[in-house]
Amino acid sequence: MKLKGIAPILAGALILLILGGTYLGANALIAMEDKAKLEASETFQIYEEGNAVRETDNVIITEGCTGKKVPIENMTVNTMTKYANSYSADSSGAVKAFGEFANPLDANANPATSASLASGTSWFDGKILKTDTNYRWIYDGAGTYYGVDLDVFDIDYCNAYSEDRGLATFPVDPIVITEIGTISDMGDEADWNQTDDVLYCNGQSSNVGGPFGNHSSETTTELYGNDTADKIWYNETRGDGVFSECFIVECTGANKACWDMVLEPRWDTTNPPEGNEITSITVQLQEGTDFNLPSEVVNYWKNQIPISINNGDPVKGGQKAVYKFTYTVTEANLDANDDWTMFIDDQGGLNALDIGQDVGATSDKRIHDSTT
Repeated sequence: MKLKGIAPILAGALILLILGGTYLGANALIAMEDKAKLEASETFQIYEEGNAVRETDNVIITEGCTGKKVPIENMTVNTMTKYANSYSADSSGAVKAFGEFANPLDANANPATSASLASGTSWFDGKILKTDTNYRWIYDGAGTYYGVDLDVFDIDYCNAYSEDRGLATFPVDPIVITEIGTISDMGDEADWNQTDDVLYCNGQSSNVGGPFGNHSSETTTELYGNDTADKIWYNETRGDGVFSECFIVECTGANKACWDMVLEPRWDTTNPPEGNEITSITVQLQEGTDFNLPSEVVNYWKNQIPISINNGDPVKGGQKAVYKFTYTVTEANLDANDDWTMFIDDQGGLNALDIGQDVGATSDKRIHDSTT
């Protein structure tokens, strides 16, 4: 009877011994695993960078692949022409790789390497670039196409590189580029017969005045224009304090465009206005595409601020509008030394540069002067 009483106790003790061993063994395994993880972490110094897991010894730990920095032997980059929807034939531009923190608009910034295009394609070779290394990539259109800022990224060793073949795949394929269109002349400053002639919007049926501003008694019209000089004069003697002119806003060229077009007033540096000569400038669409110009722009003129065309969106080749600008002037404040010019240009401002440091389309202008 006593032995029977002891048996359960011994069985219970045996079970506890087994369970305790298992628990201790499991803890030992967990401890060993944690130690291994810690050693790996100390060895590789793993940290997060974007969506990739990198480490300072140039090793990327990804599932099924260990990335690394290796020289790129060959990489092809293709370009496609926007609006034509076909691979481009560009042989003037280049794809450039700058350091990650470089500013390509800095005149002193030099790319790590670049590859010129031939028939729309460029090739990187020479083992200058490396995988798993961030570069600031741009497309430089060399004044024929608009430059494209491609941002900062790397050529991923695991997903975009074949070390056996030494061949890399460029992540942006193709680069979509836009051929630069032509900004049309703003209008014939000396004519009035066509709806896009400058003097048409002023309701004139003649243009009588002396050549190149020698007006005096010869001037018999409110406005006088000279197309060769891209210039108009307002005659205070013949005027009534209000006059109008037509502006052509147009980009030409099949499968081309003009990026971020603007009308920009600039005051003459030698004989500028004081700012109180014009009290109102209203804008009306006469014909063509509505490019959403503001209806009142006198403050743009006073502060010499670019007037956005088409809300900054590209104006495609073949799109055209004629706008009527009507000025209300204070003749007592107006004299022959209040000179200013209206420019039409692209890329958001006069002589603005794209990411490849190119000025884009050629601007046009109209000079404004007055006489008595």
